[in-house]
Formats: sequence, structure tokens, C-alpha cells
Amino acid sequence: MSSEWISIEDFCAKHNIGKWNYYFAEAKQIFEFKIEELHKLIDLGLLLNGTEGGLVLGNSHQKGGIHLLQPNSENTFKYVGEMEGWEYLTHFKTASKYRNEFTEINERTKPISKYIKTTFKIPETCKVIDTTEKEIAFILVSNYNQFIINRFATKKHIKEIIALDKNIL
Repeated sequence: MSSEWISIEDFCAKHNIGKWNYYFAEAKQIFEFKIEELHKLIDLGLLLNGTEGGLVLGNSHQKGGIHLLQPNSENTFKYVGEMEGWEYLTHFKTASKYRNEFTEINERTKPISKYIKTTFKIPETCKVIDTTEKEIAFILVSNYNQFIINRFATKKHIKEIIALDKNIL
């Protein structure tokens, strides 16, 4: 990965993908990708599956972050936001079941400074979604809610997070 990062706007313009669509029923604009454009991201090796969650490695917000796409319809995927490296993305089955617990973990450890490093030794039982070698990275998230745990809370409470996230019965 180069030290220079590319914005999602520049990347999409360069590759002629993505488009703003206005949804009158919701009275809002959504940036969407057609299924063919999603396949282009897959072919470029830039789209990873995050529906089952895991520790996400990659760019900080300051370096462009990691972009999240969610199914919007049978043939479109909407841009739903950005997360950053060393944050934890929960499995879609645990997000609602343990929402209070994940919220409390996030609240326990508020971000101190965006410049503090949050790397740590990753437990062997931790699923990892590694985007570190990508020019720009996209993660496909579930139609169902998933929860993002900030990198400071993830570092401090990773074992507790993994234990909750693995309890998907």
C-alpha cells in the first residue's frame, strides 16, 4: 500500500463507478453501486466480505478509512459509511442480540486522540478482515445491523468482544 491515499470520490470517478440516486420515498440521496460495479471491485481485489464480522485492519480515517457497502436492492449496493483500521465489526447475528453490551464496551473506552496508535497482539481466536495492502478498501456488510466498536475500546476489550461475537446461537 502506498503512503498516498485516494479518496472514494476520486477512485469512483477514475473507475467510472458509483452514482448518486435520489429516493423520493425516503427524501434522501444515496450513493449506489450497480452489481456490475461491485464485480469490478471484486476483480480489482478491493472488496472484502464483512458480513460475519471481525477485526478490521487498514487505513485510519485520516488516511481514507475503509468504505462500507450494503445491499440496497437485488441489483444495487449503497455506500453506508466508513470505518477505520483496528475497529471491530460484529457479526450481523450478534449485533442486535448484544447491542447493549457492545454499546457499553464502546462507552467504557472513549477515543482519546486520533493520533494514538491502537495496534495490539491479535488473539488467535479473532477473525481478521485485512485491508492493509489495498489502495482503497471496501467491505460488504450485511442487510442486518452490524456494530462497529471503536479502535480504543477494541484494543482494551478485544477478548470480551470476541467472546460476545462468537456467541451467535
